[in-house]
Amino acid sequence: MPSSTQRFVTHLIPINVLVALGYVALATLPALALTHASPLWPSAALAAFAALVWGWKAMPGVFVGAYAANVLLFGWTPLGAIWASVGNVLAPHAGTLGHGAIPCC
Repeated sequence: MPSSTQRFVTHLIPINVLVALGYVALATLPALALTHASPLWPSAALAAFAALVWGWKAMPGVFVGAYAANVLLFGWTPLGAIWASVGNVLAPHAGTLGHGAIPCC
């Protein structure tokens, strides 16, 4: 059985790197098309998917991706980007908590 450190290195780091890169890549789509606030944010779908599939384990990737997108693409200040990134992490995770509370069929 692999140790928790081995699992972290071989499983969670690659997932978080891919989530962060995917978040930035998807954030460029509205940034290229629109010069103002976008009604569609494809990165939010990736963050929701990561929260549903991997839970808190993938949220560092969402945070890093959101921070990089806000600073590099939109020119935000680092402090503003941190606050927005925290919201980008909490929102999809709150959705996963609500998802389990809704009775279905």
